[in-house]
Amino acid sequence: MPSAILIIDDSPQARRQVIDILQEKPLFNFYFEASDGIEGFKIALNKKIDLILCDLEMPGMDGFKFLQMLNGREELADLPVILVTGREDTETKVKGLEQGASDYVTKPYDPAELLARVKVQLKLKSLQDKLKQSNQML
Repeated sequence: MPSAILIIDDSPQARRQVIDILQEKPLFNFYFEASDGIEGFKIALNKKIDLILCDLEMPGMDGFKFLQMLNGREELADLPVILVTGREDTETKVKGLEQGASDYVTKPYDPAELLARVKVQLKLKSLQDKLKQSNQML
């Protein structure tokens, strides 16, 4: 089954870096990019996305607002989102997780760690999708 990731970051270089890391292991068939939360939300509404990597601090719509909008849509609420940011304080991490982020990675990140966290979220999403499918059959 084809898989897709959405990378939301106002820095084109940061998006390219993530794509380069993820393309080392063929986890995704499609890589979508957005420069802010508004553009990312539109892509999430119109494409089948399996995982989102979202920068926290962006002009226009930040990562927190993006999470709120995502969780406001039933069809998008279960999408795994990994927040990627330079902010390391516990308060920000907890706020992101409480607002629906699946995980939190601080910049600069180790490529192997980012890849491992992405794999974990894909596995969890796959299991969650199978469980939903089984429940629908009951």
